[in-house]
Amino acid sequence: MVGEFVNRELNSKFNETLRTQEALKIASLYIDKAIYWPAVQDFRGRIYRIGNLNIQLDDYVKSFISFYSNKPLIKRRKQSNKSYANYTLLLKTALVKDDLIKRWDDVFGDRLINKDKFEKLLLEDLLAEKLSLIQVGQLLLIRQGAYDSIGVYYDASASAYQIMGVINMDENLCKITNVLKTDGSKNDIYTFFLGQIMKKMVRSTKRYEVQKGTKYKKVRSTKRYEVQKGTKD
Repeated sequence: MVGEFVNRELNSKFNETLRTQEALKIASLYIDKAIYWPAVQDFRGRIYRIGNLNIQLDDYVKSFISFYSNKPLIKRRKQSNKSYANYTLLLKTALVKDDLIKRWDDVFGDRLINKDKFEKLLLEDLLAEKLSLIQVGQLLLIRQGAYDSIGVYYDASASAYQIMGVINMDENLCKITNVLKTDGSKNDIYTFFLGQIMKKMVRSTKRYEVQKGTKYKKVRSTKRYEVQKGTKD
C-alpha cells in the first residue's frame, strides 16, 4: 500500500513538472506579445480558458502573464510625477504590506543593485515566503520600467458577466462590468451584488420585524407569520 501511494505521488509530481515545463516553454515563445485565450462556457455560465498558459491556472503560470501594454518603458521611476505615481501605486497594489513596500522601494532606489543582485533578493524573499510568485513577476515588471503592464492577480471570473452582457445586449450589465464606459469611473460587479443582497436582507428584516410590545404566532394553515398584539407564540 505504501509503495502504491509513493508511486501515485511520484506520477503526480512528474505530471506537474511536465505541465510546468510546458507552460514555461509556451511563455518563452510569447514574450512581449499580445495573446488571447480560447474560452468555453459550461451550463452554469462559468467561463473557462483553454491551454496550459492562462490566468485560471496556479500562481506559477499566472506570474508569467500581465495585461498587455504598448507604452514605452520608464527609464527612471522619478522620470515625471505621473511615472512616480504609477510606480508607487503598482508597488502598493503588488505588495500591500507596509514593510514589504518600504523594503522594495529602498531596493528600487538603490542604483548599486544590479540585475543579478536584484534577482538574488527576489529569490531570497520568495524562498522565505515573504513574496508570492505573482508578486515576484510584478516586481520584475517594475524593474523593467513596464509601469503599464500590470500582473494578473485574479482569474477574471467577472468575464462571464461581461460576455453574457454582450451576448444578451444588456446595456446595464455591460456598464456594471465596464464593457461600456459610464462616467469615467470603474464599476465593480461584486459591489453591485453586495448592494442587492443588502437591500434584500433589509426588506426581509423589515417584513418579519416585530414592533415593541407585540408578539407573533405561526398560523399553520397558511404557513405565514401574523403579528397580533397581546398574543403569545
